[in-house]
Amino acid sequence: MREARQRKLEWRKVSDYCIQAGPYRLAKVVMGKHEWFVLHAGDERLGMWREDAAAAKRAAQAHSDGR
Repeated sequence: MREARQRKLEWRKVSDYCIQAGPYRLAKVVMGKHEWFVLHAGDERLGMWREDAAAAKRAAQAHSDGR
């Protein structure tokens, strides 16, 4: 059986606090001394990560791949 090839998400800058790849939006929110990264797919919030945008991007890629 052949596996479907997953496509890597390509992020583009929307503003100083938001990037987007297809239906995924990653927003940076600063609360106190901490940066939080909030990931949405359409209207669904997929999660929040403190100080780790790369983890949020990996979560978006996994969601996109169906994992």
